[in-house]
Amino acid sequence: MEEWKEYSDPDIELIASQEASDGIRTVHNTVTPIAWRTDSAEFVLDLVFRNNRTSKAHPEGIFHPHREHHHIKKENIGLIEVMGLAVLPGRLKAELDELTALFQSEKFDEAFAQIQQEDKHPLHKHKEWIMVLKESPVKTMNDDQTLQWLRQQVGLKFYEVLTHAGIFKDDARGQAAFNTWMYFAGFRLAE
Repeated sequence: MEEWKEYSDPDIELIASQEASDGIRTVHNTVTPIAWRTDSAEFVLDLVFRNNRTSKAHPEGIFHPHREHHHIKKENIGLIEVMGLAVLPGRLKAELDELTALFQSEKFDEAFAQIQQEDKHPLHKHKEWIMVLKESPVKTMNDDQTLQWLRQQVGLKFYEVLTHAGIFKDDARGQAAFNTWMYFAGFRLAE
């Protein structure tokens, strides 16, 4: 944890700490440990690397759900999500029911125009997403199929949220950055 608090990798926007104009140093890196027991009674310790730095592009956090996904999830990724269970806002249940009705409506265009115009409409936050979704074959589905399909679309959005929150991305660049961190921390990878 002490090594992580001091570790920076500007190539992946990871900056360990910054000093403000008043001379106060803000530490951005921390670790969340998760200990759990396997079915065979062995203990496992997972370390979740975190960084709370913000930027102009991502004022809520660079490694936080980005604004284009706040209509689905804007709360930070917590331990439950890290351990594999998505925690989504309760409002989504009613909104998915409303979206199902919208996509099944014979008056979709009128209803969608109203959603776009009314800032306080519960589906207004989804207007850009609706624009994308309406290009799919959703019109050929029944209510149950539409709701199931919308849930899958939420899952895809949530996956994107998780990729935003991860420091070491699930790609070649992220893996290389993780390997660099492991080497820095004193671990040598098997050849």
